Amino acid sequence: MQLKTLLNKVNQNYTEKTAEQLKDYKYIVKSNDAMLSGWGGSGKGGHCQLVLCKDRNTADKIINGMENDNGLKYINWHYTTQLILNSKKTYSLNIAESCCAWNK
Repeated sequence: MQLKTLLNKVNQNYTEKTAEQLKDYKYIVKSNDAMLSGWGGSGKGGHCQLVLCKDRNTADKIINGMENDNGLKYINWHYTTQLILNSKKTYSLNIAESCCAWNK
């Protein structure tokens, strides 16, 4: 998936960085968020957290951090070009450098 398409599908209000600024992010960590699923505007299929990472080492750190979060399930990494999003879910997009709780 192109980063520009990802940004359009994930967060309509995401303005932190443009697709051009994110071109160095080759990995994305995806997890189902049990805490946000079923609340407010979350999709019928639940809610997922997505974290963009520049390298596999950072993706592994994010995965390790997410595994310690009881509200997150089915955690895995994907290449940004191969990620497929479910239209019934909602998504939150984060940048690895901004994820202090998961990037330890």
